[in-house]
Amino acid sequence: IFIILLRRMASIQIKPCRRNELTQIFPLKCLVTGGISGIIARTLTNGFERLKVLRQCSVVEYQGLSVGRSFLHMMKTEGIKGYFKGNGTNAIRVIPFTAFEFFFYDLYKRWLMKTPASKAVEANKKLICGGMAGMTATALTYPLDLIRTLISVQTSQHNFKCIETPSITGIGLGVVKKSGLKGLYKGLGISLMGITPFMAIKLGSFDIIKSHLQVAKDSKYTNQINFGLGALAGATAATCTYPIDLVRRLLQLNGIKKEQKRLSSTQIIASIAKAEGIRGFFKGLYPCLLKVMPSCAIMFTCNEYLKQVWDNQVHQMQKLQILVRQIVLAIPKAFSCKQYRYAFAKTSYTK
Repeated sequence: IFIILLRRMASIQIKPCRRNELTQIFPLKCLVTGGISGIIARTLTNGFERLKVLRQCSVVEYQGLSVGRSFLHMMKTEGIKGYFKGNGTNAIRVIPFTAFEFFFYDLYKRWLMKTPASKAVEANKKLICGGMAGMTATALTYPLDLIRTLISVQTSQHNFKCIETPSITGIGLGVVKKSGLKGLYKGLGISLMGITPFMAIKLGSFDIIKSHLQVAKDSKYTNQINFGLGALAGATAATCTYPIDLVRRLLQLNGIKKEQKRLSSTQIIASIAKAEGIRGFFKGLYPCLLKVMPSCAIMFTCNEYLKQVWDNQVHQMQKLQILVRQIVLAIPKAFSCKQYRYAFAKTSYTK
């Protein structure tokens, strides 16, 4: 009887999982992989992000210094902590932002790309999905981005006297006390104007180029290709949208100091053009590219790798689930088969 049962179980054939079975829990997958990849990329490049913000906001201590000297000055005045200043807020903001970014991008793609279309139409739809995902993620996490900016630009000579406690909650309460709840969303309009093309180019171009190359998932160069495509997508998006990002940062800082006159976005644009010309709109672009290129490369590489690991784990779990289910179904079949009845009858007759 035992041998018959084992033979019955050994004859079980496990059906391969379908692709749609793996994507049934895609919201959780996108949120988890996006959040983890985002915080890894942002933590490793936080020093470049802070230097970009310091240059955009024309902090006196860093004026006229090269990138290398800027980092040396940061190390001398603030220590190693200076490289990671504002990273706590980054972690709180980046985890939900990148999670929402990849989640809504996949969600909007499912909505807009249900019907097959030409490559040109699909490319345009991917750009639209990227822009919509960026707008949604930004609107949901904008107050944390404002607080992060205020923390990043605080130095020994450049701080805000109206904010008593230089912490996440302290700065947030200080902004609310001075400008009300709407102060946490100051600059949101121009931020959405900047983030929409940036995310459209970043997410869309990565997806479009990768689809065009048709890289096999089991290729040993997959991670290297994703790294290069991520860097290219980030550099292109950052260069095209940098002027809007510069104005957004200045608008966020506008009016924080009591003696500073509040300016509108058009007045800020006019003042930059008058004082520094076209080059003024790209002030700080070099450290921005030094930060954006590795950041996007790491983020896309980690996200694609984690999604692959997730799918493999889900596939293995589903295989185990199918195996257990079929074993359970095979047990009564094994006891009811003709071989078992014959063996049982023969054993009883012999006794």
